[in-house]
Amino acid sequence: RKRLWEIRVQMRLKQVPSSKLYFGIELPDCEAASTTARQMKAVLIRAIQGVIGDFYYSDGEDPAEAKPGEEVEPSTFVMPLWAFDQFVVSEVGEEPEITGDLSNVGMRRSDGLKAYVKELQKCVEHFSKDKVYTFCIWGVSQFLDCIRWEARGIFPGMAVNFSRFGLKPPLNIAIYEMPGDHPDARHLRSRKRYYLNVAMWSTLQPPEKKKLEELIGSQDVVPETRQTTAQALRSMDMFACCSGLTRAYL
Repeated sequence: RKRLWEIRVQMRLKQVPSSKLYFGIELPDCEAASTTARQMKAVLIRAIQGVIGDFYYSDGEDPAEAKPGEEVEPSTFVMPLWAFDQFVVSEVGEEPEITGDLSNVGMRRSDGLKAYVKELQKCVEHFSKDKVYTFCIWGVSQFLDCIRWEARGIFPGMAVNFSRFGLKPPLNIAIYEMPGDHPDARHLRSRKRYYLNVAMWSTLQPPEKKKLEELIGSQDVVPETRQTTAQALRSMDMFACCSGLTRAYL
């Protein structure tokens, strides 16, 4: 009942990470939110923390307030890899079908958090270019309905459109590391080495025409209807979206 969507990532590394990996979302386009919306977002973040534990969150910085040439941090919500609800380590060629039934493979957080974190940490410490890694997440979907672009489950009987928090589609699903030591704790794009960086949105709440053209180029694609937007997305292998589906596969 609570799994409104699921994201599955399956990857084989070309380069073994040298530092901590983060998984989560970047929001390149944000607007100022009202005081009430900020308070509601704080409640939402605490609820998510109760589900996944540790994470890094930043509202982002306003480019208009930055000095000329100064890099700003995007709105960011990222977690350590053990925030995934399930993971599978496979030999090349023996990895599970990513669109298939994964209920009896790998390990899940629900099997016991302490043991799960221990095994996933062991996996991270022994990352290899000769293995295939499958990660799945769905736990936060009970609060973040990305299909309807709404936050729900925080206030009884109430759903809040993400736009009230100043969030505009698309959002970027990312896995990255920030190699090296640096006194600045911000998650700046220039410091990141990406292993996954995918733009995602719901066809129920598509990006504005200008933003869509920035992402996929000018192809006379106008997101006026669900069908038009969905057709544009299906033509682009680099993008995936949630469109009335219970799961989005990346």
